[in-house]
Amino acid sequence: MNNNQMSQLTSLLVEAAHHYRLAQEAYGARKLKQCLTIIEQLNGHPSFDQIMQVMPEMITAQENHDWLGLADILEFELTAFIGSNSQH
Repeated sequence: MNNNQMSQLTSLLVEAAHHYRLAQEAYGARKLKQCLTIIEQLNGHPSFDQIMQVMPEMITAQENHDWLGLADILEFELTAFIGSNSQH
């Protein structure tokens, strides 16, 4: 995955987080689906394993309708993983 795709993923994660913070769950879910499609392509990349470790926390937040918690995970945790491994 190249830096452009990683940048696109980061932007989508931030957009999804923004929608969740505004209680726009449907828009957030659409953006999150786009993110997950890109994340699937990361298999084998160092970020993939880190993202998969946070996935249960994301699912729990979504099941509990904890949109702010989910937004924080997307914007701060996942983007940090991607940013720290974008050179690989």
